[in-house]
Amino acid sequence: MAKFAGLSCVFTVDSTGGTPTDVSNSVSTIAIKGSVGEQVVTGLDKLAEERLQLIEDAEYTITGRGYPPAAHRAVLWESMRTTRTISIDLPDSATVGAEVFFFGLEIGRGDDASGDWSLTMRINNGTAPAWT
Repeated sequence: MAKFAGLSCVFTVDSTGGTPTDVSNSVSTIAIKGSVGEQVVTGLDKLAEERLQLIEDAEYTITGRGYPPAAHRAVLWESMRTTRTISIDLPDSATVGAEVFFFGLEIGRGDDASGDWSLTMRINNGTAPAWT
Protein backbone atom coordinates (compact mmCIF):
# COMPACT_ATOMS: atom_id res chain seq x y z
CA MET A 1 0.00 0.00 0.00
CA ALA A 2 1.07 3.59 -0.51
CA LYS A 3 2.13 5.43 2.65
CA PHE A 4 0.51 8.55 4.08
CA ALA A 5 2.24 10.07 7.11
CA GLY A 6 3.43 6.62 8.07
CA LEU A 7 -0.04 5.13 7.73
CA SER A 8 -1.44 3.15 4.85
CA CYS A 9 -3.88 4.51 2.32
CA VAL A 10 -5.55 3.04 -0.75
CA PHE A 11 -5.55 4.50 -4.26
CA THR A 12 -8.06 2.95 -6.65
CA VAL A 13 -8.55 3.81 -10.32
CA ASP A 14 -10.86 2.15 -12.78
CA SER A 15 -9.73 0.74 -16.10
CA THR A 16 -11.17 2.13 -19.32
CA GLY A 17 -13.63 -0.75 -19.05
CA GLY A 18 -14.81 0.45 -15.63
CA THR A 19 -13.19 -2.17 -13.38
CA PRO A 20 -11.79 -0.63 -10.14
CA THR A 21 -8.17 -1.61 -9.48
CA ASP A 22 -6.17 -1.01 -6.29
CA VAL A 23 -2.79 0.31 -7.50
CA SER A 24 -1.59 1.42 -4.05
CA ASN A 25 1.48 -0.80 -4.08
CA SER A 26 2.77 0.99 -7.20
CA VAL A 27 2.18 4.51 -5.86
CA SER A 28 4.78 6.24 -3.66
CA THR A 29 3.14 9.65 -3.20
CA ILE A 30 -0.25 11.26 -3.69
CA ALA A 31 -0.74 15.03 -3.96
CA ILE A 32 -4.24 16.53 -3.88
CA LYS A 33 -4.58 20.14 -4.99
CA GLY A 34 -7.96 21.83 -4.65
CA SER A 35 -8.59 25.32 -5.91
CA VAL A 36 -11.35 27.81 -6.58
CA GLY A 37 -11.34 30.24 -9.49
CA GLU A 38 -11.31 33.91 -8.69
CA GLN A 39 -12.39 37.04 -10.53
CA VAL A 40 -11.49 40.56 -9.48
CA VAL A 41 -14.55 42.81 -9.79
CA THR A 42 -13.22 45.99 -8.19
CA GLY A 43 -15.10 49.13 -9.15
CA LEU A 44 -13.45 52.49 -9.71
CA ASP A 45 -14.95 53.70 -6.43
CA LYS A 46 -12.97 51.19 -4.28
CA LEU A 47 -9.57 51.47 -2.62
CA ALA A 48 -9.10 47.70 -2.20
CA GLU A 49 -9.78 44.62 -4.30
CA GLU A 50 -13.24 43.03 -4.50
CA ARG A 51 -13.29 39.40 -5.53
CA LEU A 52 -15.81 36.74 -6.53
CA GLN A 53 -15.12 33.07 -6.00
CA LEU A 54 -15.87 31.03 -9.10
CA ILE A 55 -15.99 27.28 -9.68
CA GLU A 56 -13.99 24.56 -7.93
CA ASP A 57 -11.19 22.61 -9.53
CA ALA A 58 -9.04 19.72 -8.35
CA GLU A 59 -5.83 18.13 -9.51
CA TYR A 60 -4.32 14.85 -8.32
CA THR A 61 -0.73 13.78 -8.89
CA ILE A 62 0.62 10.35 -8.07
CA THR A 63 4.23 9.23 -8.36
CA GLY A 64 5.98 5.90 -8.22
CA ARG A 65 9.50 4.53 -7.95
CA GLY A 66 10.43 1.74 -10.27
CA TYR A 67 8.05 0.63 -12.96
CA PRO A 68 4.66 -0.77 -11.93
CA PRO A 69 3.76 -4.37 -12.69
CA ALA A 70 2.10 -4.94 -16.06
CA ALA A 71 -1.41 -5.12 -14.56
CA HIS A 72 -0.99 -1.69 -12.92
CA ARG A 73 0.68 -0.15 -15.99
CA ALA A 74 -2.30 -1.25 -18.06
CA VAL A 75 -4.63 0.69 -15.75
CA LEU A 76 -2.43 3.72 -15.00
CA TRP A 77 -0.86 4.32 -18.37
CA GLU A 78 -3.69 3.44 -20.73
CA SER A 79 -5.94 5.86 -22.64
CA MET A 80 -5.72 9.48 -21.48
CA ARG A 81 -8.88 10.43 -23.38
CA THR A 82 -11.31 8.41 -21.28
CA THR A 83 -13.09 9.53 -18.11
CA ARG A 84 -11.77 7.54 -15.15
CA THR A 85 -13.04 7.18 -11.59
CA ILE A 86 -10.51 7.48 -8.77
CA SER A 87 -10.91 6.88 -5.06
CA ILE A 88 -8.37 7.77 -2.39
CA ASP A 89 -8.94 6.25 1.05
CA LEU A 90 -6.80 8.16 3.56
CA PRO A 91 -6.24 7.31 7.22
CA ASP A 92 -8.94 8.17 9.74
CA SER A 93 -11.75 7.20 7.35
CA ALA A 94 -11.27 10.21 5.04
CA THR A 95 -12.13 9.34 1.44
CA VAL A 96 -12.22 11.43 -1.72
CA GLY A 97 -13.51 10.33 -5.09
CA ALA A 98 -13.70 12.04 -8.46
CA GLU A 99 -14.22 11.58 -12.18
CA VAL A 100 -10.96 12.58 -13.88
CA PHE A 101 -9.02 12.76 -17.11
CA PHE A 102 -5.35 11.78 -17.13
CA PHE A 103 -3.46 14.87 -18.28
CA GLY A 104 0.22 14.20 -17.94
CA LEU A 105 2.32 11.07 -17.73
CA GLU A 106 6.05 11.39 -17.16
CA ILE A 107 8.35 8.38 -17.17
CA GLY A 108 11.99 8.81 -16.23
CA ARG A 109 15.18 6.81 -16.04
CA GLY A 110 17.97 7.87 -13.70
CA ASP A 111 21.73 7.65 -14.34
CA ASP A 112 21.75 4.56 -12.15
CA ALA A 113 19.01 2.97 -14.33
CA SER A 114 16.36 3.53 -11.67
CA GLY A 115 12.90 4.28 -12.94
CA ASP A 116 10.30 6.73 -11.76
CA TRP A 117 7.02 8.06 -13.08
CA SER A 118 4.27 10.56 -12.31
CA LEU A 119 0.70 10.90 -13.48
CA THR A 120 -1.45 14.04 -13.23
CA MET A 121 -5.25 13.88 -13.23
CA ARG A 122 -7.87 16.66 -13.25
CA ILE A 123 -11.62 16.59 -12.65
CA ASN A 124 -13.58 16.73 -15.88
CA ASN A 125 -17.31 16.25 -15.43
CA GLY A 126 -18.33 19.47 -13.71
CA THR A 127 -18.74 17.85 -10.30
CA ALA A 128 -16.52 18.88 -7.40
CA PRO A 129 -14.64 16.06 -5.65
CA ALA A 130 -16.68 14.36 -2.93
CA TRP A 131 -15.03 14.08 0.50
CA THR A 132 -16.52 11.69 3.02
